[in-house]
Amino acid sequence: MTKEFYQILEINENATAEEIKKAYRKLALKWHPDKWSTKSLEERAKANEEMQKINKAYEVLGDEEKKEDMMRVKLVFSQQEIAKVLRNMWREWMNNMKQKEKILKKIRNTKKDSENTLSFRDRGHNKRRSFVKWSLRKAFQWHG
Repeated sequence: MTKEFYQILEINENATAEEIKKAYRKLALKWHPDKWSTKSLEERAKANEEMQKINKAYEVLGDEEKKEDMMRVKLVFSQQEIAKVLRNMWREWMNNMKQKEKILKKIRNTKKDSENTLSFRDRGHNKRRSFVKWSLRKAFQWHG
């Protein structure tokens, strides 16, 4: 919110009290309702609205106590935003961990399946298969 006040007065956030006052006076001269009295109703309404924004910005930034209050409010909001970001990061991390657990479970199941396959081969089935291949090769060599 204080950023908006600095933008309204067209100054940076490091501006001194003198620079704030100078910017206020410059904009007050530009948007003062008396300057816009000969313009159309819409233009006068816009000038009046701009002048109210400028007055509010100067009221807050020109008074050190109000400025400090706004900074405290800004700090509280930024702390709440930080807490929100951290909560979201925690949730995302937990979701990633759940997904990793699912993947690890699949890998473990795959390992068990491959161990079962190895034990099937170790029981002699693999030896039989290789013997059949060897015997077929020999048979074709003998006839060939």
